[in-house]
Amino acid sequence: MATLRQDVADLLTVIWLAAAWQTLAWVATALHELGHAFCLRAVGGRLRLLVIGAGPGACMHRSDWRLQVGMLPFFGCCVGSALPPGRWRRAVYLLGGPAANALAAGAAWYSARTLEPEGMPALLLWGSAFLNGWETVANLLPAAGVPSAELPAAGVTSAGLPASEISAAGLPAPGIPAVSDGAQLLALWYRGERP
Repeated sequence: MATLRQDVADLLTVIWLAAAWQTLAWVATALHELGHAFCLRAVGGRLRLLVIGAGPGACMHRSDWRLQVGMLPFFGCCVGSALPPGRWRRAVYLLGGPAANALAAGAAWYSARTLEPEGMPALLLWGSAFLNGWETVANLLPAAGVPSAELPAAGVTSAGLPASEISAAGLPAPGIPAVSDGAQLLALWYRGERP
């Protein structure tokens, strides 16, 4: 009987850790996309679509923009329109997401080092530092992501936006892979354009 209780307790711990990891990953993705949205507004653009997570979830419509929230982390996009011309504005917009994750990773790391928590608080702080750091580095690497034909399957829709706004905002045409912030920054720096 004692081993059965221990097995159930171990199983519940594993389930709790998996749920905590999923939640931390979703929060890291949300911070990333909110960083893009904040910087988009800061350089004079208009937010049209904010997607945080993939898969089944909820949708919220406002008069001029739409929010899609999915249950699965590690996917998101921030679609804006009417971004004033200028390479630096595009660069600020692209760096907003990784900057938000870098700040969160630094804050979590600093808290974990100075507070020296034990148990679950320590695990959550170190996990947050790792996930936000990973999200920063992964998004700054110049890499192609999920093919855009698979975006609707991942829970991303155009939210009724005109095709011209979707392509102007950086979402690729069907069949062309979506690219990371780093790839777009590299193209912006090297060629003066986005891929």
